Amino acid sequence: MDPPRASSPLEHFSLRHFAACFDGCRLPAAPLGPSWQVTWDLWERSGGPAKIAWLQLACAPQGAGRRLTVQFRKPAAGGALAIDGWLESAADALWTPQRWELTHQALGPDQRPLPETALQERGELRAGAVHWTVGQRAQVQAVSGPLVAEWGLFGALQQPALTLPSDEFWLLSRGGRTLKPGHRLRLVGQPSLHFGGRRVWREEERKLAAGSVYRPVEVVEDAQTEAFRVYEQLGSGTLPTCWWVSASGHLLAVASGLLCWVRRPTGGTP
Repeated sequence: MDPPRASSPLEHFSLRHFAACFDGCRLPAAPLGPSWQVTWDLWERSGGPAKIAWLQLACAPQGAGRRLTVQFRKPAAGGALAIDGWLESAADALWTPQRWELTHQALGPDQRPLPETALQERGELRAGAVHWTVGQRAQVQAVSGPLVAEWGLFGALQQPALTLPSDEFWLLSRGGRTLKPGHRLRLVGQPSLHFGGRRVWREEERKLAAGSVYRPVEVVEDAQTEAFRVYEQLGSGTLPTCWWVSASGHLLAVASGLLCWVRRPTGGTP
């Protein structure tokens, strides 16, 4: 039996509008180890593709679980909106968050924090409820099922031997400030994808009865072909989201509506 044909991002609805955003992207052949650091860029497609933010996660083992160090930046007003901090999670399938501490603040043009803009957030999952403090306001929210952190999924779904739980879960999103019930993940496809590389212009020869003519054509060099697992996430307060994870466990893209997180090419800059 012939192997399945490799498709391009243009052939998949969730990636169609972001095909150019994969230029230069290559995934490592080896799976992630217990400690890793990866950066994803957030692209927006209401017009031409525009890079509007980036997220860097660094994972390290901690006791029986894991610790994710978070750095998020979204350029704004000549500076940036920033989130820095950490999340500690259990070692289960979807990395249930146990506690987290994040600082939301505005940065000036020199990327230094602006005075009196820092907002501290601390949270903990305890006895079936989320206990968290944002600024001076403390809140407690009971959760009737598993709890999953949105940024924690960036790590959890990169496990090669992942077994998805069948239960619905609560999603901790917006860095940790919003809880959304009724979320579910399911595997919706395992395509082979041809992506990345770099676009170059070459001349194509067309022979005529007397001589030849040449025309410029765009071709892609050094593209990569990988098998993927595609997970669809549905739930309250969130557009349908597709998570593209290579067979070796690298998260290439997270596409939702007009937004898509794309793994940054090695050596790429914000």
